[in-house]
Amino acid sequence: MTKEIKVIKNDKEPYNPFNPSFGELPYSILGRGQIIEKIRNAFDSNLKDPYRTVLFSGARGMGKTVLLEKIVEIALEYGFVSVNITAGDFMIDDLFEQIFERTEHLLSQKKKIKSVSIKNFNIEFFNDDTTLRVRTRLERVLSKLNEMGVGLLITIDEIYKTASGLSEIIIAYQHYKREGRNVALMLAGLPKNVSDVLSDSPETRNFTFLRRAERVILKNIDIEEITQTYFSTFNEANKGLSAENAVFMAEATKGYPFMIQLVGYYVWQKSKEKVNKEFILAGIEEAKERLGILVFAASLNDISDKDLEFLRAMASFEMPVQTADIQKKMGVSQGYVQQYRQRLLETELIYSPAYGKLDFSIPYLREYLNI
Repeated sequence: MTKEIKVIKNDKEPYNPFNPSFGELPYSILGRGQIIEKIRNAFDSNLKDPYRTVLFSGARGMGKTVLLEKIVEIALEYGFVSVNITAGDFMIDDLFEQIFERTEHLLSQKKKIKSVSIKNFNIEFFNDDTTLRVRTRLERVLSKLNEMGVGLLITIDEIYKTASGLSEIIIAYQHYKREGRNVALMLAGLPKNVSDVLSDSPETRNFTFLRRAERVILKNIDIEEITQTYFSTFNEANKGLSAENAVFMAEATKGYPFMIQLVGYYVWQKSKEKVNKEFILAGIEEAKERLGILVFAASLNDISDKDLEFLRAMASFEMPVQTADIQKKMGVSQGYVQQYRQRLLETELIYSPAYGKLDFSIPYLREYLNI
């Protein structure tokens, strides 16, 4: 369902509502309404709702970080303090720095609060003992918040199994859930990293709890929903976008969330008054260039030289391609091809549309590899 657009008007040009920046909340989040509603209900319902613990996975540009930001926004409406960290060497330090920063204005009196604005609260200060375990330190804060009717949401982006501190946070959270604390945990990562976290290995022996969490794999957005959004958004600003051109723009995105923002942004920028096909074509081309710089370069940097060799061989064919044709092109054994096929399927750079066939998951990646 398309939201009513809010256009900020000035003497020069209506505000561009599309956001082509990674991790920044855009005007409208398409295709995620169902999961957003489930999480909203989880914050508004009992403490045992399964959607209080969610693990998101998806390739770059699928909107993982944006979705986490939206969840933070929703949690605030239901009386939660949110701590939003990125997996890495200083996770624990970041966790507690954010907690004390975002709870320092919480009121000391214990009154039930249903909807909060963090700036309107104060919390009694207490001495944080850094010699205590993470679980104990966090529990002291959590107990005080829960007594006041305030929940705690922790979001962790870009997770990977060897991230320092990840195990301690998950163990602590697991205990809080068992104790009936008002907490929620949202994690997000690239498909291969999420698979590693859920795997059975020495590094993940404390992650078994996550295997029972709700798992959400982010997919492409329906073209019809994109079309409706483009049509209403441009025409609310009197840009004169025809239904035909709205379909053309939507199809150019191929449903890829980040490309939706890129195409919308650059067509809007080029159409100072009314939209025409020339502006649309130019906007799409610029969107493709930015997609290569912001997504493809980073995604290909994450894989091995052998993975890249496989992708280049795959890109030399029309899609979808038979795995046997890639094997012949590379001049390697069937086992070799199957090994790298599986590795790349886990990254979600490619997918299998039918038995024995492969295609690229991210639009225009094939063209990028053939440059």
